[in-house]
Amino acid sequence: NTPQLLPSPNKAKESMTVIDADLNRTFPQMKLFGDGGHWGDDLRCVLEAFACHRPDLGYVQGMSYIAAMLLLHIPDRYMVFQCLANLLVKGYLFPFYTISSGNENYLQYCDLFTRIISRQLPALAQHLDQLDITPIMYFYPWAQTIFLKYLPASTASRVWDNFLAGGEIGGTAFIFRTSVAILFLLAQDIIGAPMETVMLLLQRRPSVLHIWEKKVYDERILFGAIEKIILSKTTRLNISQVNGDVFEYHPRYIANVRR
Repeated sequence: NTPQLLPSPNKAKESMTVIDADLNRTFPQMKLFGDGGHWGDDLRCVLEAFACHRPDLGYVQGMSYIAAMLLLHIPDRYMVFQCLANLLVKGYLFPFYTISSGNENYLQYCDLFTRIISRQLPALAQHLDQLDITPIMYFYPWAQTIFLKYLPASTASRVWDNFLAGGEIGGTAFIFRTSVAILFLLAQDIIGAPMETVMLLLQRRPSVLHIWEKKVYDERILFGAIEKIILSKTTRLNISQVNGDVFEYHPRYIANVRR
C-alpha cells in the first residue's frame, strides 16, 4: 500500500488579525506590547513568524504570553522566535495549542489533574465535581500560559524558571504542583461557594482579584504551598506518558496508510 499525504491546512493567514487583537491584552499592565509599546512590533513579528512556520497550527491565543516573556529576557527577536518554536513543540505545551487541530491530549492532562486533586484535595475536588466544574474550565488556561496570564510577572517568572529547569517531565510536573497549590490556597473560598463565585475565583476575575492578591500572589506563600505538594512516581510516569508527538498532528508529516 502506498502512503498518502493528507492536505495541509494553512491557518497562518487567518491568524494575523487575531495577533493584532491580542497584543494589547498581553501583560497590559506593562504597556510594552500593545499599541505604541516598545516591543509591540517585535512581538507581532515573532508571532507572525511562528504562524508561518507552523501553518497547520497558525497563531493560537495564549502564545502571545509565551513570546512576550521571552522578549522580556532575550533582546534578539530571531532568537525569541527560535526559542518560541522549540518551546511550543515540547510534549507538554504542544497539546494545549493544537485544540483546533483535533488534538485531545490536553484532555488527558485534564483527566490526570482531576485524579491528582481527588487525592490531594478531596473535599475541594468533590465540591468542584458537584458543580460540574472541570479542569478544562480553569486548569487548561493556567497551564497553557504557564500562569503568565494569572500571576504577577515576578512570581510567574519563578514558576517559569522551575518549568524550564525541570526538563520535559519535571517541568510539566511543576505546573501540576503549582496548580494544586493555587487550589489549596483558595480552598476556603471555594468549598461551599456557588458555581458563579467559584468560577470567578478560578478565572481570577477583577471582582475577586483581592483574594488572589492576599492568598496567591505572595511568592513566599505560593512557593511554600508548592513545596508541600508531592507527586508520586506513578503520577510522574503518567505525566510522561501523556506527553505527545510534536509531529503527530501535522498532516504533511504523517502519512495516512490505507489498509
